[in-house]
Amino acid sequence: MRPKTIPYSPRFLEVFLLYCHSAGQWFAIEECITGEFRKFNNNNGDEIVPTNLLEETMLAFSHWTYEYTRGELLVLDLQGNTDIQPLTFNP
Repeated sequence: MRPKTIPYSPRFLEVFLLYCHSAGQWFAIEECITGEFRKFNNNNGDEIVPTNLLEETMLAFSHWTYEYTRGELLVLDLQGNTDIQPLTFNP
């Protein structure tokens, strides 16, 4: 349940895994999102310096996943457009 002080709920895009027989390769694909794209953190845990509530929320979410799972999981590589619509992550 999100706090009432956060006026939106980010969503994650579905990711699909496809195998191309002719190339012998696996591909991960997802819906193309438009708008101003922003990367909030990366796989190394490097973060942006937050300048608004959306950015603060994304960084807090990464931290929350670590705390909630008692250090077992950490969701990183959060990215998306800044119109408070889809956010995505690399599986």
